[in-house]
Amino acid sequence: MNRAVRAVRAQTALARPRAKPVQPFSASRWRRPILPRPVISSAVPSVASFSTGNISATAAANAVSPTDDASLLHPVPLAVGESYRGFLLQKREFVADYATDCLFFVHEKTGAEIMSILTIDENKTFGVVFKTPPDDSNGIAHIMEHSVLCGSKKYPLKEPFVELLKGSLNTFLNAFTYPDRTCYPVASCNTADFYNLIDVYMDAVFFPRAISDPNVLAQEGWHYELNESSDELIYKGVVFNEMKGVYSNPDSVQNRDTQQALFPDNAYGLDSGGDPRCIPHLDFEYFQSYHARYYHPSNSRIWFYGNDEPLKRLDILAEYLDQFDKIPIVASVMPQPKWDTPRKKTFYFAASDYDAEDDATTNAKKGYIAVSWLLTEDKANAEEELGLGFLNYLLMGTSSSTLRKALMDSGLGSSVIGHGMDHQLLQATFSAGLKDVAPADAEKVEALIMDVFHEVAKSGFTEEEVVAAINIIEFTMRENNTGDTPRGLVLMLQSMTSWLYGKDPFESLYFERPLAELKARIKADPNYFQTMVRHYFLDNSHRLTIEHLPSSTLGKEMEEEERARLAAAKATMSEEDIQRILADTIALKEIQETPDSAEVLAKVPAIKLSDIPRQREDITPKSIVQVGNTAEMLVHDLPTNGLGYVEFGLPLNFTSAEECKELLPYLPILCRGFRTLGTSKYDEAALNQYITTHTGGLAVSPSILEAYDGSLVSHVFISGKATVEKARDELLPLFHHILVEVDLNNYARFKQMVSEARAAVHSGIIGSGHSTAASTIGSTLTVAGWINEQMSGVTNYRFLSALEKQLSTEEGWPAVQQRLKRLRELILANANGAIVGLTSDNSDIIASGVEKLVHDLGSAGYKTPPSSSWVDGLVPADRTHSAFVVPSQVNYVGKGSNLYQDGYKYHGSASVASKLLGTTYLWDHIRVSGGAYGGFCSFNKLNGNFVYLSYRDPNLLESLETYDRTGDFLREIAREIGLDELNKSIIGTMGDVDRYQLPDAKGSTSLTRHIVKDTDEAQQVRREQILSTKASDFLEFADILDQSVRDNGVVSVVGMGDAIEKAKETYDLNVTTIVS
Repeated sequence: MNRAVRAVRAQTALARPRAKPVQPFSASRWRRPILPRPVISSAVPSVASFSTGNISATAAANAVSPTDDASLLHPVPLAVGESYRGFLLQKREFVADYATDCLFFVHEKTGAEIMSILTIDENKTFGVVFKTPPDDSNGIAHIMEHSVLCGSKKYPLKEPFVELLKGSLNTFLNAFTYPDRTCYPVASCNTADFYNLIDVYMDAVFFPRAISDPNVLAQEGWHYELNESSDELIYKGVVFNEMKGVYSNPDSVQNRDTQQALFPDNAYGLDSGGDPRCIPHLDFEYFQSYHARYYHPSNSRIWFYGNDEPLKRLDILAEYLDQFDKIPIVASVMPQPKWDTPRKKTFYFAASDYDAEDDATTNAKKGYIAVSWLLTEDKANAEEELGLGFLNYLLMGTSSSTLRKALMDSGLGSSVIGHGMDHQLLQATFSAGLKDVAPADAEKVEALIMDVFHEVAKSGFTEEEVVAAINIIEFTMRENNTGDTPRGLVLMLQSMTSWLYGKDPFESLYFERPLAELKARIKADPNYFQTMVRHYFLDNSHRLTIEHLPSSTLGKEMEEEERARLAAAKATMSEEDIQRILADTIALKEIQETPDSAEVLAKVPAIKLSDIPRQREDITPKSIVQVGNTAEMLVHDLPTNGLGYVEFGLPLNFTSAEECKELLPYLPILCRGFRTLGTSKYDEAALNQYITTHTGGLAVSPSILEAYDGSLVSHVFISGKATVEKARDELLPLFHHILVEVDLNNYARFKQMVSEARAAVHSGIIGSGHSTAASTIGSTLTVAGWINEQMSGVTNYRFLSALEKQLSTEEGWPAVQQRLKRLRELILANANGAIVGLTSDNSDIIASGVEKLVHDLGSAGYKTPPSSSWVDGLVPADRTHSAFVVPSQVNYVGKGSNLYQDGYKYHGSASVASKLLGTTYLWDHIRVSGGAYGGFCSFNKLNGNFVYLSYRDPNLLESLETYDRTGDFLREIAREIGLDELNKSIIGTMGDVDRYQLPDAKGSTSLTRHIVKDTDEAQQVRREQILSTKASDFLEFADILDQSVRDNGVVSVVGMGDAIEKAKETYDLNVTTIVS
């Protein structure tokens, strides 16, 4: 997907009602856990009018028409009240809102409930969900989620989950844990593959190897480890280290403490993910009993969605469910009783010494302060949730929303925290506050939030604000654009927010009628939102003010506490106990390092390599149209049901390398400024309202790419979407307006933006250290890597920190303003050479607007022709090893090099080898035996960069040593791998190549390929190479990995100071401590 479209989605995601929703923990680093779409999501602003709307349900982008009855594809010969194979059809409704035929079954023998959704969508989804409330913070629910995927009765290998990752065409494969439930979803467009995935998952959850083999709990949860009897005892375990990493991030600590303090008297007051201090209390007997209690069909909610045969679904389920009898289930979370008076709490998070200093340099602005409410007595009904969602958007949805804007304008902190409204659990909550707040200002933040609610209760919102909110919500629901996430999965998770709490599972699938009713109520009652604010906030005594303060000693205290706990445990052990732990350590490693037999591996179902077409079948149709003299437009005629998606790329060049170095760090924040600084005609709030009233969202972002011919291609993309008429008449003129008329005199807002950006980058360095390591390595390998690191990595963080200080007074503003104006001139200087991507089923209407935009921008007066040789003066950063110390209990370890610079020429087998490494060698050694949450590699076929990375890793030197042995592994596998195993990796690689995309993403991908000069012919050659991969091909790749990465690779690490200090001399690390 093109960077610009990703930016649109990232930008619009900021407008979601819940900026920080409840975060589930996932089994795998392969795919980020996906959250249910909220009842109100503002991810896509609207074009509909308040009174009548001018986009109908049948004109929703990418949606099927309600007249396309999916049940006609596979008729269901059952009436309500009839049974098939023991499944009683209790309810059936056609939900026109999503063009789905929905059938609700109950398995009569066990009481299992099944939602079977029929649709013409080929991206089929399955999921089984269990209520899994914790009764301790030992992480049992989370560890169980990992463990059941480690082999089962029918598939007795160690990691069937990984075998599916390796050799399936899945479009989604993961599992994740919420505070009160655990979800196991899969998705695939291939029907045979889909049924294979279901079979493995059903056997995994009901008959896991984990409940009879304590080694699984030891590996995935925790265990003592000793290599020598004289060594210090240590903890190891995947989830143990994952949660150490989670709570190394102050944002995660703040979220956890807020939830637990809001719900002190029910299961939400416990840590379902697992507190690292409590995880070692979990024993195998309790582990077994937890599975028996909750992983039973009587406690299950099962979901099907797609265009497959509906009775076949029941046949698959019957094979498993019929083996059980109904049992009583006690798994519901009791409501948290409401408080009589508000409460206040203070907590601490680990920070570096410098972070916690109170001096004129740091200004001590390191705390978090938030105010949170428990909004409802029990599960809210659909009407209540819908109204709260609207209110939430008006308060927090965009940077100009009432509460969010007041918080940022206060200057009391750097960025807004809190999830806003969250309805995913039994009772809805609301939370908002600021980070980087001076302790002396904590009460000011609380008072500000309360003042906003009092003002809203008194004056309400303007009509324009309400209209914009309704437009956004209505368009989002009707467009139903779920991006990379299968639509069926989004609907499943959305349905679970009501189904699991005793509500009608159909309830959350409707939006047309509830939306119309809510609009009518808002129109009839001018005080609708004022009444809500008084009821849910001002008159609600279940209010929590929570402050988090930095502690420079907490991290060391936690480490010392853990060491003391381990030392005390060892001191009580007999010699026999110690010998047992030594033996267990050896035995577990032997199990982990012993591969499954070919006979066992063959049990995992897989499609055949011959099922993969040799020729690309899903080629995005496009035509290339010249606009003006030098601009190009790629037109993608795809079914978008009346919407247009436009990506407008302005070539970006500088007059010299020196000018590039000076201005480049400002580029990301200026791109954001086009959207948020306001213009000569609109302030920020008015601009937001205009955009959300007339378009489907808009964003600006830089794009620096390397083409297949080795050239550097740089653009600034402005991207958006709307109905085709609005795209021509409103969206494209808006592109011109914000580019030309952006308010570069807005010092106050720009200063806020710098603080927000600095805080976001800092949080990313700590929470996503693997990305920081990869960016740092990339900066030493190619010019494009250096440029991107300047805009997003540690260098950018340093720049933003310095810029924030420079802008602390207005004296620093003129110099910054001058650079911003110059950068805007350079962005517009080559408008006549724009590259445009247009995706629509009615592109002719929009095309005339594109021609006008190119002409108008080319006539805007920015005529200075930049030099095209500026790139020649840029070089990558020095190839030095680097390490960044952060207050963390885990590491993120990277090593990489550029294979092309060392003579390698890309062959499709390299992609297969990379897939194989990530699902075997690195998984086994970094995650399984090493205890990290993830270990993977990335090979960029465009520029030749190859990088190893680990995620939430307790090790450092050991992981680097593992990377260096990769070549040996590939040589061994080249000799020993069987044809079936090789074919699995080829199939899995092809699943990545032929990934499922919605129409807008197809158009964006086509544009990107055009920009980097990737032809259909070249793609077909790579496809043939992948499909024809032989084991012997791995030998050449092994040699280049040794030559380039092992012997000459660049190391970058983010993590613990002690571990980095130990590795410093071995790798001559250039060590930096990351501070705010």
